[in-house]
Amino acid sequence: MLFATAAALSLFLMLLAAAPAGGQEYLYVARDGQGVLLYTNVPPSPLPPRLPRLPVTEGARRRFRPLIEAAAIGEGVDHRLLTAIIQVESAFNPGATSRRGAQGLMQLMPGTAEEYAVRDPYDPEENIRGGARYLRRLLDLFAGNLPLTLAAYNAGEAAVQRFGGIPPFGETREYVHRVQARYRALGGSHPLARPRLAAPDPASRVYRILDREGRLRYTNLPPVLSRSMPRN
Repeated sequence: MLFATAAALSLFLMLLAAAPAGGQEYLYVARDGQGVLLYTNVPPSPLPPRLPRLPVTEGARRRFRPLIEAAAIGEGVDHRLLTAIIQVESAFNPGATSRRGAQGLMQLMPGTAEEYAVRDPYDPEENIRGGARYLRRLLDLFAGNLPLTLAAYNAGEAAVQRFGGIPPFGETREYVHRVQARYRALGGSHPLARPRLAAPDPASRVYRILDREGRLRYTNLPPVLSRSMPRN
């Protein structure tokens, strides 16, 4: 049965690859009323996670470049940083859906998509624009600290604030490393602060401090009370 299913999927992918360029771009996967797995290029209802029709190529990256640059200019972020995040998040697959429900190029969770007015998270323009707005907010929240910003993008800002640094999650630490490596490879010039890895202490308190130069900083070390704003 497994061999037959794999063979059927391989045949269907070959047929899709041979289809005219103006055809559907995605392969949809669903189960019928008897539990049989179905593959189709016709969108069923409700819409299930979408799979890419063909492997991503350099042409696909060029296709999204204008959208990335426009969103970067609009939100005041480096287009190379957006590109690095998309590369790691979805490998430029606009139909990507994670096991946790993150959707589209920048893998927006449904709540985040709704917050940033993204009606269709699988629409590349909407997804990139919403993701750029979210990234801009995180950069502002963490005073431009890129490792903390990326950790928050992956694990949530509450987790970063709770642990007072990059959370002790293997996935998150690997994510921060991969995005920064890709960003550097693209020639990114954002000052990359050395990440401070938080100890796995769920009871740690995080302080938000305005230093003498007017910069906002986060730390788990108790600061001078007159300059501290404790956050749980």
